[in-house]
Amino acid sequence: MTQKETPLSGYAILEVQTISQEMHVKPRPEDENAGQMSFSWDWRFPDGTRDVFDVMISLGITASQSHPVDASTAIVGRFQQAHPDTALKLEDFVKLQAVAILLPYVRQHIAALTQFTRFGPYHLPTLNVAKLMGDFDPSLAGGAKQLRESPGAEVVTSDSSESEQPERQ
Repeated sequence: MTQKETPLSGYAILEVQTISQEMHVKPRPEDENAGQMSFSWDWRFPDGTRDVFDVMISLGITASQSHPVDASTAIVGRFQQAHPDTALKLEDFVKLQAVAILLPYVRQHIAALTQFTRFGPYHLPTLNVAKLMGDFDPSLAGGAKQLRESPGAEVVTSDSSESEQPERQ
């Protein structure tokens, strides 16, 4: 086995919190579009500094023939810039790496929500994060708006938790 130094991103995860979880057993749908997934994403600075930031993702599934359950979860991961010279730009980290870090939490939440139904746990398929995030415009995210509104060292946080990002189906 070959060993080499592990490249670090320059960011650290501080905590992951659940914002919401919901599950409903449904009648088996007849619609061929049943069983769809929806996904949304945003990020922002929560406390007025630029070294700590939150990345929020939510994912929902709709009932399908094989798994007639609607389930959704939303989580927020708090990250910190661990080194002044990061290997990745903040925009790249929040759009790809943070999402890839948080998806296993979402996967576990959906499986846990559905595990005690008579249909068993729903296991999310593996997701192509780069393609999933391809349609999201980082300049529309809450954190990007904060950077534009306050280009200095301190960031004025917004009370609004709504971003302008579209939900992805």
